[in-house]
Amino acid sequence: MVGLVASEVNLSENQLDQHEWIMDTGCSFHMTPRRDIFIEIEELTSGKVRMANNSVSEVKGIGKVRFINTDGTTFVLHDVRYMPEMSRNLISMDTLEAKGCVFKGNDGVLEVMQGNTMFMKGLRRASLYILQGEAKKSEAMVAESGDSDMDLTQVWHSRLGHVEQKGINELAKKGCFGKDKVSSLKFCEDCVFGKTHKVSFGQAQHVTKEKLDYVHSDLWGSPNVPLSLGKCQYFLTSTDDWSRKVWIYFLKTKDEAFDAFVLWKKMVEV
Repeated sequence: MVGLVASEVNLSENQLDQHEWIMDTGCSFHMTPRRDIFIEIEELTSGKVRMANNSVSEVKGIGKVRFINTDGTTFVLHDVRYMPEMSRNLISMDTLEAKGCVFKGNDGVLEVMQGNTMFMKGLRRASLYILQGEAKKSEAMVAESGDSDMDLTQVWHSRLGHVEQKGINELAKKGCFGKDKVSSLKFCEDCVFGKTHKVSFGQAQHVTKEKLDYVHSDLWGSPNVPLSLGKCQYFLTSTDDWSRKVWIYFLKTKDEAFDAFVLWKKMVEV
């Protein structure tokens, strides 16, 4: 008897597709009732898991399941329990954390990171996070329809750091993809955002005609910089746009900036 508990999921049949996976913080293992998605599996004759409602479900096997994300990248979950009596697919966040993964959630999106790489993402629905990806057998990584070449091209595009079409064609000529056939790339949103450049600021045009018509002021410094000879770590600058005259006030702490500004204002007004 395995004395660990799987959490209970409260979603109706029409709210959750049987192929969707719940990213669950309450279950102790990755679990699925689908035998067809395992790329490797070890059949078991004993083993049970106690559920949140105190019922017991049998474990018929344990193995690996491959997932393909919506962007074409893939990952593999190990030690997934095959439990035919289950009605839902569950990903154990506790198991992922034990393997060194980190999660962060914001605005209904849960991201799972391993090192600096995000390999899994879920969207919140009815208080649960649903994996944005699909379990696939290794043979099923080639799409079921005539778009298989297109799908494989996107997968290789992602695996190779979003290489451009020219690079994919060159690698294909050298036989780097083995038996996989590649074709033209589809639109890739990640490439668009990754290659977007911010528009630089245009050259400022100030038409000041008198001194002090326009003044630039800035506070410089940091609590981490070495102290000056006068024990200061900050300084306030004020620059007149017309004459380019600069006034500098050294400050020991940042909260002295307002008093320095008042002092400068009185001085220039007089």
